[in-house]
Amino acid sequence: MPFSFFKKKSSSDQKTEPLRKESVELKTDQFFTGLHEEDKSLFRSEEKNGYALVIEEGSRKGKKIILIGTEILIGRSVSNDITVDDLMVSEKHVLLTIKRGEIPHLEDLDSTNGTLVNGKRVLKIQLKEGDSIQIGRTLFRFKMDI
Repeated sequence: MPFSFFKKKSSSDQKTEPLRKESVELKTDQFFTGLHEEDKSLFRSEEKNGYALVIEEGSRKGKKIILIGTEILIGRSVSNDITVDDLMVSEKHVLLTIKRGEIPHLEDLDSTNGTLVNGKRVLKIQLKEGDSIQIGRTLFRFKMDI
């Protein structure tokens, strides 16, 4: 499903020219942060896994992140699916695995400061609706996204 966006010419170019159209291919197994409710319709129902994370504490408090795909990597690096801008968070901190017909689970990726689920430090755990996940100073709530 290609999306298009527009890119401006460099600011040193004094002429006013039309914007150049470029496109980006979105892959089914990717997921994207920051989707608003109206943006959900951009994805086919089989791409959504039925879950979301709601940020309850942290710099982006109140934000809902729709989870798309089966493996979601969370950490400080911008190459992760969800980036947490916090020095207490490892580059690759946590892996969420959500496969159809299986119980979702979380795995700490040998992070320096650990991961708390419902206030307890975990290495690997099955997740359920309403679980709290703390990574650094950010507290997420694991929710069904219907």
